[in-house]
Amino acid sequence: MRPELDKTRSQSEADEASRIAELYYSKARKAMLSGDFHNAIQYGKLAISYHADDARIYFMLAECQVRNPEARWQRMAEQNYSKATQLDPWNPEYWMSLGRFYKRRGLDLRARRQFEEALKLVPEHDEATKELEALR
Repeated sequence: MRPELDKTRSQSEADEASRIAELYYSKARKAMLSGDFHNAIQYGKLAISYHADDARIYFMLAECQVRNPEARWQRMAEQNYSKATQLDPWNPEYWMSLGRFYKRRGLDLRARRQFEEALKLVPEHDEATKELEALR
């Protein structure tokens, strides 16, 4: 086998960690879609422990955590929404969800900033435009 085709040990370990993270993420999505938010959060945390740079996992975690009205869970949801926007700033849905989160909490100025970010990415984003008009 040619040396450049052979993976190093660290590359193999990184690939294996990504594969395991994807497995846990798919289990978390399945649990979330079936309404089992506790297990979705647990699987999401496991996925993050294997691959901490995947914005989808943080977004999914926030979507589950936001359903619990306790202040502690709401703070965790906000942190995970923010982390998702940091890791993947080009996804307008992450900005929209964070904006909706702030809007529900009564933080209109923060919500407005998130909707404006979504509009920067997709200027013709109808939902962001409607949300901004509702905040005025």
